[in-house]
Amino acid sequence: MDDLTLPGIRGTLVSSAYASRFLDADFAGRLGEDSRDHARRALAAWWRRAGAAFGPASSVRHLATAGASPLLELLGFEMPACVASAGDGIVFTLCRSRDLTVPMVVTAWGAGFDGHFARTAGRLAPTAAAWAFGFNGRCLRLWDTARGWSRSCLDADLEAASADERSFRVLWALMRAEALVSTTREAIGASDRHGRDVRASLRTGVHEALELLVGGLAGRRLPAAPDRARQHVSRTFEEALTVVYRLLFLLFAEARGLVPTWHPVYRRSYSIDALRAAAERPGRHTGLWASLQAISRLAHLGCHAGDLVVTPFNGRLFAPGRAPLVEAAVLDDELVARAIVAITTAAGRRGRERIAFADLGV
Repeated sequence: MDDLTLPGIRGTLVSSAYASRFLDADFAGRLGEDSRDHARRALAAWWRRAGAAFGPASSVRHLATAGASPLLELLGFEMPACVASAGDGIVFTLCRSRDLTVPMVVTAWGAGFDGHFARTAGRLAPTAAAWAFGFNGRCLRLWDTARGWSRSCLDADLEAASADERSFRVLWALMRAEALVSTTREAIGASDRHGRDVRASLRTGVHEALELLVGGLAGRRLPAAPDRARQHVSRTFEEALTVVYRLLFLLFAEARGLVPTWHPVYRRSYSIDALRAAAERPGRHTGLWASLQAISRLAHLGCHAGDLVVTPFNGRLFAPGRAPLVEAAVLDDELVARAIVAITTAAGRRGRERIAFADLGV
């Protein structure tokens, strides 16, 4: 499985899975490849020179003139000579290129952008701009203002993007002036289509996993009495669905950093991603069902062992009493492996591809 990690790149404008796997191939020759290496070296030099000098004491005006202006020039924009200051300390300016005008909002060093979206959108009305930039000395944000209702954006941590080649490729492919005129909008559409395909495949995978788990939990024999048989099937289905919900919840929690995947013990022994990796390995599978039961108990009870702290999840999802059959059952590990692969991967251009749950909404 390929690595979907793009250090310092976040947001909903394009999915990390699409950007990692298909952006280069789908838009080969249109991503500024000829100038990309030079631009990355220039960004790294800019960060060493300017980024290291910024900090909490930097004024917003200084961030705009010494930070945002040279950065946007590197991306192909022409900056105006003057910067307009707003009364609340936010600086608005226009980044102009030959083919488009992109407004920018500069905030205090390290400040978040989310609270400034409405204010920025109000400033955009006279310009009818399709894009807007945000800059806080550490991060460059691109807003898709043509779809302002969705607040779609892409954040690039400038230190990380200047150090990681794959992350810089995404920044350069989508944020430079030439791209905003041509390929960025196309890439967003391609990413949206890829996301719809992944969600459709995930629905299919959930159904497949549910059928496998129902079969495994039901066993080969049903009670002879019809009423008892119906009750048994109904209860089995409910508990199999609980297992599926547990898997999806934990996959989402891992993608959002809600569980301590930073800890090597948790990551290797108690993450669903580790189970996925084990389920995909060829050969006979052992211990997957017992591991999944243990992970569910850990999510319910939590633990505090040295520097490993797992906060228990409240609610009924992981409560043993909610799924007594799951607690007592011994399922075939080959069946469990197939169920895990069905939920964690999707049919893609290159066979089964790992689903990036960080890209999916709740």
